[in-house]
Amino acid sequence: LIDEAMRAAAQKTVLGATLIDEFRRACRHWPRAKVEPRGKLRVMAPTLLMSGALDPVTPPHWAKRALESLPHGRHVVMPDAAHGISSRGCSPRLIRDFLDGVMVDATCLDAHRRPAFFIDFAGPVH
Repeated sequence: LIDEAMRAAAQKTVLGATLIDEFRRACRHWPRAKVEPRGKLRVMAPTLLMSGALDPVTPPHWAKRALESLPHGRHVVMPDAAHGISSRGCSPRLIRDFLDGVMVDATCLDAHRRPAFFIDFAGPVH
């Protein structure tokens, strides 16, 4: 639903319209459905939303809001993580299970611990 005026406004920012253009290219390959512009979108497909509890980019409350339009959606949160959890801990297995149609047991996310903080090239703080 991004129109040319919105793209032109983005073009004037530091990041420009690169992200908009990349999504447009990718979206050409996705199936489409007619959506009323002012209507509330509801996606009936099973959907897995994954958040890091400490994510400043896409915080968990955004996923909770998205769930309002995803009646078959499931939101899991990795407590001790920030952005980009899909490759951390047991997340790859959860994604595989979800894609295989297996009920996702996300309790394994609780075991993930963020890496120790590095203060220099000698390694993490102990």
